[in-house]
Amino acid sequence: MAQRLATEYVHASLKLTLSQLMQLIEMFSVTQTEIRAKVLDSGSQQIELNCEQNRLVLEFTYDAGYYLANGSYRFMNAEWTNVMRQALRTFKGDALVHRIYEGFTMIYKYEKGHVTKIIESSVHADKVIYEYKDSIGELERTYQRQTVEQEIEAIRLSINDLLDLRNRAQDLSIRAEIDERLRAAVHKLFVLEA
Repeated sequence: MAQRLATEYVHASLKLTLSQLMQLIEMFSVTQTEIRAKVLDSGSQQIELNCEQNRLVLEFTYDAGYYLANGSYRFMNAEWTNVMRQALRTFKGDALVHRIYEGFTMIYKYEKGHVTKIIESSVHADKVIYEYKDSIGELERTYQRQTVEQEIEAIRLSINDLLDLRNRAQDLSIRAEIDERLRAAVHKLFVLEA
């Protein structure tokens, strides 16, 4: 089995409440890590992690009741890597992660805490190992398209019937009423086809 050299969070994004931020600090504390938390003037927080020769600073910007972390991190410490993976899952974060091995890199894409794509990348080629497919969502969108197409067909038939009625109508007031119904039907058809 290949030995992982490092884990690089090319981009990681977390949105935490204060209690979730405290939970994240607790998650790191079980890794025998020295942790220093610093509150900045703006209310933002800086979390410094130190373990042997590894040092990492996580910055959380305070905005509207949430602490936002958007950054890039390189982990050499396997325990920190595991905590960050758990944090992404627990707090439904987004990330692009490179797990670096000798001769190749595994690229993981996280969306809302779930792995949506895994790619094995080497100097020779990139190979998709896993890709999330939203089958239920795709079925729902297909059903919606079919429903809209059925509604469009029903409106077209209605417009044809109204045009036939208008051609047979002698009374101007009845024609005006039919014209109004035609305008509404044509507008609805235009909206649905757009």
